[in-house]
Amino acid sequence: MIIDEKYSRAEHGVRTFFINRALRLFPAYWAVLILGAILMAVGIRSGDWTAFAPTAPLIHRVAVFVDNALLFPGAAYYGTIAQPFGLPSVVGREILTYGQCFTVGFEILFYMAAPFIVRLPTRAIAILFVLSLAVHIAPYFLFAPDNALAPGNYRAWQYEFPPGVLVFFILGCLSYRLYLKVRTWRYPTALGWASLPLLLFAVMLGHDGLFWRWTNTFPAVVVYGLLAVTIPFLFNASRQSKIDRMIGDASYPIYLNHLLAIYLALSILPAVGTASMLLAIGISIGLALISLLVIEWPIGRFRAGLIVGRSPGGGGS
Repeated sequence: MIIDEKYSRAEHGVRTFFINRALRLFPAYWAVLILGAILMAVGIRSGDWTAFAPTAPLIHRVAVFVDNALLFPGAAYYGTIAQPFGLPSVVGREILTYGQCFTVGFEILFYMAAPFIVRLPTRAIAILFVLSLAVHIAPYFLFAPDNALAPGNYRAWQYEFPPGVLVFFILGCLSYRLYLKVRTWRYPTALGWASLPLLLFAVMLGHDGLFWRWTNTFPAVVVYGLLAVTIPFLFNASRQSKIDRMIGDASYPIYLNHLLAIYLALSILPAVGTASMLLAIGISIGLALISLLVIEWPIGRFRAGLIVGRSPGGGGS
């Protein structure tokens, strides 16, 4: 969607897309990483920094530093290559100080292929979806718990191995193609909001709270399908909403900092409970707002200038 609607009219569109995505993802992430390192240096626990211990081998510390700086999703290597087949792993599974950010690393990998995939005709994208779905499903049968090759390791191949995760990116491409149709239809766009309770109901119906049991199930398939079908209608209903835009802007920094916020909350209120949870939420939202004001929005204005193909001082669209 971003490529088709913004970068197609920018000078050097693909190059501009890569620069713009890097400016969107890395500065806010680096800010969280640096803040966590500063807090750890002054004695406040702010994350899992054990991989940087001076006693660790130098190659280990260098690899961890590079992976943390560039967000390479090393869990893919450990879970799907090093561990099952007995190959040496330089850094182990938990490479990132803030482990949830490995999904951002996957996002970066898919961005490398995005400019070439999204310009394919819908029929070709549909074929890619079928192929990627087969790649995603196959490990469940190949690496089942009773398989001697890699017992019980199918989740790593499905959700930590780039080809296994590709199906969700392709599904998003198809969802965007549906949106192109939806926005030309005449219907009460507010009906798009009806998809929210529908999605929540579907998630609550099948989710048992354990992520490793929230895969390869019929409820999971239903939720993925509903997301792909309903998001075009929901976006068409909310795209002019300032509140929706604000939530969208804040979602990325909240995702980046929420683990740091939990560590900070527990350093203030060590007892896990409602009070520490509310404090963590408050810290996370506060850090996200600071990130928006100091990093995201100023850089966003610069990025807007890149998209329209003129200097940032000339304004954006």
